[in-house]
Amino acid sequence: MRQCELDDCSRKHYAKGLCRLHYKQKWTSENRGNPERYYAVSLLWKKQDYHKNPAFYIWKGTKNRARRNGIIFEIDPSDVVIPTHCPILGIPLFIGNTGFCNNSPSIDRIRPHLGYIKGNIAIISMRANRIKNDATLEEITKLKAWLEKQL
Repeated sequence: MRQCELDDCSRKHYAKGLCRLHYKQKWTSENRGNPERYYAVSLLWKKQDYHKNPAFYIWKGTKNRARRNGIIFEIDPSDVVIPTHCPILGIPLFIGNTGFCNNSPSIDRIRPHLGYIKGNIAIISMRANRIKNDATLEEITKLKAWLEKQL
């Protein structure tokens, strides 16, 4: 990938020959004279509050991960509906103030090989998603039997 066209910058090429930082700086300096355009677009650059619309941010993060990892992605933001409780563990789902926790909502592919398509996703707790991460049904059944014997 090309580098930024500015000599003292080692960042990778973004748009119009400039890295993301220098492109934003150039755009800002060119559009400050047009307040309507400047403020309308600059608001898009500012990070929006995750707490206002967590379903959208779950969708957006999933879309980026799917693109990066080459996973099929065919869902819309409206397909991500966060329930009040985890359908697997029954624990309440909530958005924490300091990152993710066991009760954070997480998107899950029911059948991982199908990708993120309608009917193949569920919103479950982060804890349930970590438990389910890469275990097969047989492994989970064996784990359940072992735990019942131990307890």
